[in-house]
Amino acid sequence: MYGDNDDSKKKSAPIPDLTACQILKAWLNRKYRNQNKEESLIMDKLNVDSPSVAYQTGRLMAVYALIQNAALGDVGAGVVERYYTSACSSPALVMGKLATMSQYHLSKLKSDKPGMYTNYNKLLEEITVKIGTSLPKTFTLEQQSEFALGYYFQRSQRFTKKETEE
Repeated sequence: MYGDNDDSKKKSAPIPDLTACQILKAWLNRKYRNQNKEESLIMDKLNVDSPSVAYQTGRLMAVYALIQNAALGDVGAGVVERYYTSACSSPALVMGKLATMSQYHLSKLKSDKPGMYTNYNKLLEEITVKIGTSLPKTFTLEQQSEFALGYYFQRSQRFTKKETEE
C-alpha cells in the first residue's frame, strides 16, 4: 500500500548471501592459487582444519547463533542481526561479548537439553583451539571474506546433518 513504511514486514536476505559467498570463494581461491598457497584453498564444504583465523571466527559466530536459537528459539533480532557486521570487521571487540552471552544460553541448554549442551560445548572448544590465544583487532577485506565463508559453511553444516539423518 502506498505510504506504508512498516519495515517489520520487509525480510532482508540472510547474512551472508549465498551468491555473494560463492563469488567470494572463487575470488579467494584464485588469489591463493596465484600465490601458491594451495593449503589455504576454500573447499565446497566446511573445512574444520582451515588455518585461517578469520574463517574459524566466522564458524564461531555461526555456532553462537545456533546456540542462541537452540536455547531461546526465534528471537527476531538475534546475535547475527546485531553483531555480524561488527564481528566480521572488528572481531576482538565483539567476540568476547558473544562468548559471555553464549554462556547464558548454554546454561539454559544444560538444564533443558544436556546432549545439545555437550555437543555445542565441544564444538566451541574445537573452534577456539584453532583460533588460538588472541583475535586481531580488525580483519582485512580478504579476511572478512574468509569470515563470511566460515560462517556460511558452519551454518550449512547444520542442515547437511539433518538431511543425512532423515
